[in-house]
Amino acid sequence: MAVNPSSSNLRSIVFPHELKPDEWPRFRYILLELWGPTEQRLSALVQKYRLDSRHEVVHAFYRQKVKIYCKDKGIEEKQIPDTQDARLKKEAKTQFEAALTELVGKLPEAELAAIRTSLDKAVPPTEEEIALPAASGDEDEA
Repeated sequence: MAVNPSSSNLRSIVFPHELKPDEWPRFRYILLELWGPTEQRLSALVQKYRLDSRHEVVHAFYRQKVKIYCKDKGIEEKQIPDTQDARLKKEAKTQFEAALTELVGKLPEAELAAIRTSLDKAVPPTEEEIALPAASGDEDEA
């Protein structure tokens, strides 16, 4: 079986480039999606990690889309119009949902709702976002 190259398959969403050794835990996410344990307690634990991981993957995919958009337009992230930001969020959620459905089949409505609202929740800043204010604060002192 071969997977045709696409910008919206799960591989291109989760692994947008060749993985470095410190990124190998990303494989865990794919395994969580594929694994269906039969033991009830283990299944509940896997489902919790699966839902948490989906949230992280959707957010990372959205961040990737934002960076590409900003690079293409030559702007900073703060300059993205609200309408475009909403469009990028919708694209990220829709493409992720489609790719995930191709991998695991039809998702229960509760899981679809969690994906669709995943970018509506406040998300902790990335390491890059945390480093930026500290770096700009150092420049102001100079």
